[in-house]
Amino acid sequence: FFLPPLPAFVGVFFPLPDFVGVFFLKVRYSEAVDQDSFKKLFDSHKEKISEAWIKLSDEDLKEIHGDLGVFLKKISVLYKIPDKTILKELDAVQKNIKEGIRGDFALKLDPRE
Repeated sequence: FFLPPLPAFVGVFFPLPDFVGVFFLKVRYSEAVDQDSFKKLFDSHKEKISEAWIKLSDEDLKEIHGDLGVFLKKISVLYKIPDKTILKELDAVQKNIKEGIRGDFALKLDPRE
């Protein structure tokens, strides 16, 4: 049973049953990766990004230099996957870093997904 996220006004204008609130507490939404958060992630965890996308060369990393647009372009060319999938993988890498998972944590996703 999956209940999609509801707009913010639904709980205000239309009262929801109690079980819905309990359900939403258990749902974990991914964090949006924007330019600022990517820049911080790139500056502090460049080696983890390199682990997750092993086709990135040192030259590619220098060109990316914390720019999300350049990163998306490079990864989509190297792996032939859409930006949406790249952002999903990037979110997983960011989550693993925040949770303190060490070692080779990079998801080995099938690029054809």
